[in-house]
Amino acid sequence: MPKTVRLQTPPIFAAAALRLESWDAENLEFEMLIYSGKPVLRAKWGYDGVEHYDLVFDLSPESVRLDFLNSGRASLLSDHSWRTDGIIGGIVAGSAKLTAQGLIGRARFSDRPELEGLRRDFSRGIGTNLSMGAQIYKLVEEERPRGERRLFRATD
Repeated sequence: MPKTVRLQTPPIFAAAALRLESWDAENLEFEMLIYSGKPVLRAKWGYDGVEHYDLVFDLSPESVRLDFLNSGRASLLSDHSWRTDGIIGGIVAGSAKLTAQGLIGRARFSDRPELEGLRRDFSRGIGTNLSMGAQIYKLVEEERPRGERRLFRATD
């Protein structure tokens, strides 16, 4: 039986990707694969050193809270910090949804002049790897054969 683990965790980041063919230069918008369902290699630091483990986000409808993503208040960030100058845009209200490919949504770049170079690079496919920030409310450790990395599944 899986063991439920309760954690107070900071946001976790996982790979996301711009879908270049969806770039809309007029509205500065693009579609992105926010999360595909693939395991993410994570590291936990402790007094005994570092422990690597795999993390999977469950993409069943009851496990994913889309309300914030679809509220129009979710930010698109330039990096993993939450500084206000790191906000480069936002997730388009109502665009996040679960599909057979994973969690997708539309993002909109800010039209601030200092972001012109970043927008131009993105429109040409340069630097199109993005990062998803997620808050985990419930984590379950799954059984794995002895000797394999631990596997945790975020179920909420």
